[in-house]
Amino acid sequence: MMQRRALLPLLALALAACEPTPLRSLQGTRYELGGGLALVAGERWIRLERTTGQASGVALLEGTTADQATADGLPGLLAWKQAQEEVRSAFGMYVFDEKPAPWTRAEGVEVRVLGPGRLALQAGAASGSVEVVSEGVVRVSLSAPEGQNRILQSFRCDAHERFFGLGALSHGVEHRGETIPVWVSEQGIGKKRRQTLLDGFPLQGDIHDRYLAVPVVLSSRGFGLLLEGSARSRFHLCTGAAGASFGVEASAPRLSYLVIDGGAGGLARVLERLTALTGRPRLPPPWAFGPWLDAIQGRAAVLDTAKRLRAARIPASALWTEDWIGGYPHLDGYHLRYQWSADATLYPDLKGMTAALRAQGFRFLGYLNPFLEEGSSLWDEARAGEHAVVGADGKPLVFSDPSFKNTMLPDLSAPRTVDWLKGYLRTAVKEHGLDGWMADYGEWLPLEARLRDGTGGQEAHNRYPLLWQRAHRELLDELRPDGDYLFFVRSGWTGTGGLAPIVWAGDQQTEWGELDGIASVIPIMVNSGMSGIPILTHDIAGYSSQGVPTSSKELFFRWTELGAYSPIMRTHHGFAAGKNWAWDRDAETTAHFARYAQLHAALFPYRYSLALEAATRGIPIVRHLALHYP
Repeated sequence: MMQRRALLPLLALALAACEPTPLRSLQGTRYELGGGLALVAGERWIRLERTTGQASGVALLEGTTADQATADGLPGLLAWKQAQEEVRSAFGMYVFDEKPAPWTRAEGVEVRVLGPGRLALQAGAASGSVEVVSEGVVRVSLSAPEGQNRILQSFRCDAHERFFGLGALSHGVEHRGETIPVWVSEQGIGKKRRQTLLDGFPLQGDIHDRYLAVPVVLSSRGFGLLLEGSARSRFHLCTGAAGASFGVEASAPRLSYLVIDGGAGGLARVLERLTALTGRPRLPPPWAFGPWLDAIQGRAAVLDTAKRLRAARIPASALWTEDWIGGYPHLDGYHLRYQWSADATLYPDLKGMTAALRAQGFRFLGYLNPFLEEGSSLWDEARAGEHAVVGADGKPLVFSDPSFKNTMLPDLSAPRTVDWLKGYLRTAVKEHGLDGWMADYGEWLPLEARLRDGTGGQEAHNRYPLLWQRAHRELLDELRPDGDYLFFVRSGWTGTGGLAPIVWAGDQQTEWGELDGIASVIPIMVNSGMSGIPILTHDIAGYSSQGVPTSSKELFFRWTELGAYSPIMRTHHGFAAGKNWAWDRDAETTAHFARYAQLHAALFPYRYSLALEAATRGIPIVRHLALHYP
């Protein structure tokens, strides 16, 4: 006992030595920017402050060339380099093998006034600017010297600073101590923390792989930092041994970001200001907030599902049918025919069926994705009409899709290709009576692509989901300007929150796990909400069953409960259709599902009011406690 007591003071000293140094109030020249913000600069440091009417404001960001940053492996205030990397991709996943190269570090900084609210920066051979965008929002733009393709800015960490956001991450809701890449990607089947670059690739994902990646991080000190552009980036969030600095790195010669201050409104006000810039979802129609049930395998099966739902007193407001475009058994699962038009064999008189469903109180949702599979009419039309994305040789870029078939993607940067897609969407709504659909995928644009707007795959990859989502939004707004429609997506980038009414959490495994099972759903919803994506849903009870059992009765029960308390309650038959547990498997399950579906419907006024807040303020329905209890 004496030895143990003697060790306690030493342990306390060791822990204290590991505590990062709080932001200091260094004295320098103060430049009032307006909008509630000011920049203070010395010869070797800069600090962005929230003005308070005092000589020294509240520090938001402090960059320094001192050794504290380099002790954490970051090169100080500002640095750049010329990097070489090898990129490997397969099935929508990517790994980037960058060869080691030294950083060139700026040893000082000069500030010059350009005008009201505008400053010029010079940091060694790099240059930049600072300007006020609006109240509480400032833009910082920095350019590396010519010939460089990486740029990184470092800041001091506060001792107790926490970080939130960065898209649909599943491994936790606070990110201090992580280096997190921001890149839209397939997330693999199951996740783990990779020990080597290719550990599990390309079947199993890393913990940071995600469909929806948003380059925005919110700090517990009451501000957000949003990278602009579409380049791949990395956020180093107090990752070093000292935990004293964090950095923002762009795989580009230019680094441009917005600092968004929440002031007295805290992180909730940050999200308001963030989504005012990036977009907020349109308020979904009321029927979106009743349970949605999936039904597949033909007209008779769908109509029978509707009849049995009403008999079981399950207050479903929508049926969604993936295989309205056709489907067939495949690899121990059920695979869809990738096309944009109705399958007349499975769904004859689709308009009559959707009308019959609407008469019973059901809306009807379908499924679409951007793949143009070989052997389909879309493949032939795309080649004949030059609608496909091309490679460096100018020929259509062909790769393998999820079913191991040759496929292409539509070049949605070309207006005439968007019109071609919209023609099919218009038919789905006007001639077949669809009220919307799952707009799946969007993550697979190859890096060797060349788009007709002049951009290459590296630049266009992260914004391809936006091109896909914008086409759906424009068409549905045109046909139903009153907003009586839905589409939901899984992939995304900055701006998805303002285009897609609803985002879903992607393809979880049919299991309990923290990284890719039921336990991953809440972190995905919380992190997405802190990234400007306020309305989410998920698959009851998971989708993929590779390497894990199909969904059990217990898993279905618990996931049903989670679905009832989620913004949108929605089932999915999963990849192993017919093998996963379902609402109608036995009487006990039907009663359980009915109870929670009724509860979900009873909570409509509560959730609808939160959805209104999401649409008008950008505040998410599923919220991190830090929004209310910082």
